[in-house]
Amino acid sequence: RSCSAFFGQCGRMPAFRRHVSVLSCDIVNSTGLAISLDPEDLQILLATFLDTCKQTVEEHRGEFAHHTGDGFVAYFGSKKTQGRNAQEAISCGLSIVKALTEVSTAGGQAVEVRVGIATGLVVLSAVSELDQSSANLAIGPPVHLASRIQTAAKPGSVYVDATTHELAKTNFTFDDGGTHQFKGFTEPIQTWEVVAELPISLRFEERRERLLPYVGRSRERKILSESLELAKSGTGLTVLISGEAGIGK
Repeated sequence: RSCSAFFGQCGRMPAFRRHVSVLSCDIVNSTGLAISLDPEDLQILLATFLDTCKQTVEEHRGEFAHHTGDGFVAYFGSKKTQGRNAQEAISCGLSIVKALTEVSTAGGQAVEVRVGIATGLVVLSAVSELDQSSANLAIGPPVHLASRIQTAAKPGSVYVDATTHELAKTNFTFDDGGTHQFKGFTEPIQTWEVVAELPISLRFEERRERLLPYVGRSRERKILSESLELAKSGTGLTVLISGEAGIGK
């Protein structure tokens, strides 16, 4: 049966465009573990891996989309975004790497993962019309790029693409991860290895240096200054700042 005939009968599933960060994670040398471990021990290890990762993803406001047993994909910004999708994805990746340092096989062998993150526009749709509880399926270049970047990452590390790096460079320190010619991509891809998260004080200073000066708003700034002085003197009050999105509240 042709695809057009199939979709004609099923109807078009709801879909919407979103700018998301896609996280791809795989266990290093999973085939070797499968060969060396008893199947029951392997099952326990994979269950622990997936449970740990799913909990960590949800703690960072991500969506645990789907898994392949020894790996998984998660989306950040697919359901609700706070404008920090890239930062949440990176923080989640670092947390996963750290959490799995405490996981080992029955024989004491350490478990390591690789994490790849890419950010961009995707189309999200339900996996199945029959099962609306299923996670969304993201379609677009970031899904494939995150997977490719993950394969290039060093064990126990988090690598990101240039877009993710640009969005999060005031929150984390990075090392050059090299340029790679990934299968399916016509142009070489620059990657970055996440080194560490910057202290909050340094992140604030870097953001402040990039702020633009006020244009006008003299009356509003005067009201805020006077309100602050009243509050300092013990007069309690509330100031409400309202306006359309994007005007610089």
